[in-house]
Amino acid sequence: IRAAVGIYLIFAKTGRLPKKLPENLPKDPFTREDFIYEITDEGFVLHYRAEDIPGYIIRENEYKIQR
Repeated sequence: IRAAVGIYLIFAKTGRLPKKLPENLPKDPFTREDFIYEITDEGFVLHYRAEDIPGYIIRENEYKIQR
C-alpha cells in the first residue's frame, strides 16, 4: 500500500501517473525487488514478483484514479 500511496502522491502533484515505477518506493516484501508496475485505463496495477516461491499464487493489486 505504501508503494501505491507514493504513486498517488506523484499523481496528485503532477496530474499524471509516472511512466515507470519511481526508485524510492517500498519494494516487494517477498523478493525485496521493485514491484511490476502497469498503467491501466482506470489507474495502475502493482504485481508481486513472487512467482519463484513454491505454492505462491501470483498476486496483483489494482488501484483506480478518479479523473
